[in-house]
Amino acid sequence: MQYNKDQARLVDLIHKFTGIKKRSLTKYLKDNSVESFLKNPTVIEITETQLQKLAEIRELWGLFENLKSEDQYIMNSSQKAMDYFKKHIGKFRGKERVACAFLDINLNIISTKTTIGTLSEAVIYPREIIKEAILKNASSVIMAHNHPGGTVKASLQDLTITKIMAEACRSVGITFNDHIIVTDKSAVSLKEERSDLFSWYKNN
Repeated sequence: MQYNKDQARLVDLIHKFTGIKKRSLTKYLKDNSVESFLKNPTVIEITETQLQKLAEIRELWGLFENLKSEDQYIMNSSQKAMDYFKKHIGKFRGKERVACAFLDINLNIISTKTTIGTLSEAVIYPREIIKEAILKNASSVIMAHNHPGGTVKASLQDLTITKIMAEACRSVGITFNDHIIVTDKSAVSLKEERSDLFSWYKNN
């Protein structure tokens, strides 16, 4: 069957690029899906280096997905921002990741900076984000983080940091455009879901 041939080829490629034992992966895939392995690769014996190589493969795929777009990373809608960050950090599992896109006045992405948090939370330092935005001469910022657990529901901490970031950006004359929460399959814009957190823009 073609499915079995494709699965065997996948095992070969994963072994080639990461060094993960083919026997271990083949054995696991007899009773489990490829998706379940990618979501939780530590279910088989794997080193930290091999785990990092898997993360790089997922990052490569995300870059491919984003770069095949022809809009050159113009973040002029919440949907475009959600699509961008879902591909950028949505596939990562394990530790949460925070990404900030720094935009020029025409909403083109000048650069995107990604940091790694902990197993249970993203580590966000508003002061560092503001510093980076000023250095990049950014007109606005979009922040995003992933939820490896698979839900895009915002936590109280997510809502709090959104408000903090909005106020921090305002203090230096930079627009805080949005806070995106992503998983590998879905995304949510807090500007759309919780516009009250961004209400100061309408009043200032």
